[in-house]
Amino acid sequence: MTIQRADDRTRHFRLSGVGDHSGVSFLVSADDATIGSADINDLVIPVLGVSREHARLQRASGRLDVEDHGSRNGTFINGERIRRGAAHPGDALRFGPVELRLEEVDAGDAELGMVFMPPGTGDPSPFPEDQSTVGFTSTPVVSAVHRSSELVFPEGYVPGRSAAMVDFYRALESLRAADLPVLVEGETGVGKEIVAHTLHRSSIRCGGPFVAVNCAAIPADLLEAEMFGIGEGVATGVRKRQGKFIAAQGGTLFLDEIGDMPFELQAKLLRALQEKEIQPVGSAALPVDVWVISATNTNLRQRANDNTFRRDLYYRVAGSVLRVPALRERTEDIPLLLEHFLRRATAEAGKMIRGVTVKALQALMVYPWPGNVRELEHLAKRLAHSCGDGQAIDSEMLPELFTYVETDELVSEPTSPRLEDHVRVAERRAIAQALAKSGGSQRQAALLLGISRNTLARKIRQLDISV
Repeated sequence: MTIQRADDRTRHFRLSGVGDHSGVSFLVSADDATIGSADINDLVIPVLGVSREHARLQRASGRLDVEDHGSRNGTFINGERIRRGAAHPGDALRFGPVELRLEEVDAGDAELGMVFMPPGTGDPSPFPEDQSTVGFTSTPVVSAVHRSSELVFPEGYVPGRSAAMVDFYRALESLRAADLPVLVEGETGVGKEIVAHTLHRSSIRCGGPFVAVNCAAIPADLLEAEMFGIGEGVATGVRKRQGKFIAAQGGTLFLDEIGDMPFELQAKLLRALQEKEIQPVGSAALPVDVWVISATNTNLRQRANDNTFRRDLYYRVAGSVLRVPALRERTEDIPLLLEHFLRRATAEAGKMIRGVTVKALQALMVYPWPGNVRELEHLAKRLAHSCGDGQAIDSEMLPELFTYVETDELVSEPTSPRLEDHVRVAERRAIAQALAKSGGSQRQAALLLGISRNTLARKIRQLDISV
């Protein structure tokens, strides 16, 4: 997939509401446009007090020429009523009772990189085929009963289309009938539990229960009883309790963050897996038949070699190891996921957005996403609530840390064969990524880059990086 690149030399204007009309926003990208309450206008303000054809707007170099069309309640620039006048970025324009602020916007925020259309409206993309802008209608959301090849995904899951995810799904398919213990590795936020659900739904155990245990969330002194249960009459006032192994009988037991399991409990888990039986607290052993899928965001093999995790247990739970790709390794899937999250968030907020601008999408595509898919989902919710109804998400709505990603430098290489030009681009890329990872902290970025704070500040000035 390719993303349309904007020409930074082309500038556009936006009229945004202030005060009671803060939800009003218009992009003035045409050289000549009319504004008024009637639908025949290019910019429509259906507000009482705005004339049908209120005024005419003409773009000029660095300004917007405004001409009143004989409106009843007048056209004003910075509080002064005008027949003809010139407005500059930062000026306040009032059309009858509606006051708008004139802003200058980048060309990348004047063009949509993703277009959202109501369902059933056909091809959403208004762009000609020779443009590489991305356009979507509704994202293909897979239900629990819809099969993609041999996999059954959880409700609402959006399958990736990137090469990394296609390879990952092939690995999943090979395990659906194996019944081997599976260890799912991946960074925080990549969706390891969704992988476990997919394996369960796709396996011969799909008719059995799926039981999840977060080994990091349960206190160590309670985890044994939670896992293996408690027998009758162990102590006064203690009632018999069924453990997670018995609850998962005939199905799948998902052990999330298994690396955080207390060391002493690891021996009991090992015995349960080896002997296929558990020992409830204060009770006789019970046979169990479960498929164990574990997950970790650490290098469990390295921890086993370092003796901070039982080596024998590692080899027992890692019958097969699956590594879930990080979001930065599957950037082709970002528009697909973003649209899905935005549609869901805007439905919850009861609003509609037009799409995402080219410049905003560029920034999202090159951001390193340390929080992975979960971070993208949270950002989509934030953007859906901050974007005005009927407007588009642009780069200015993104959190500040996204401004440290130099999108043009990251997505393009120099055409010059000169070595110094390539070095300059590489340095800009490395510094921009370090600033993004550190949330804009130059001290932390310098530590990541292995240079001094003063050296980083000097390079930022020399390379003309915006901070």
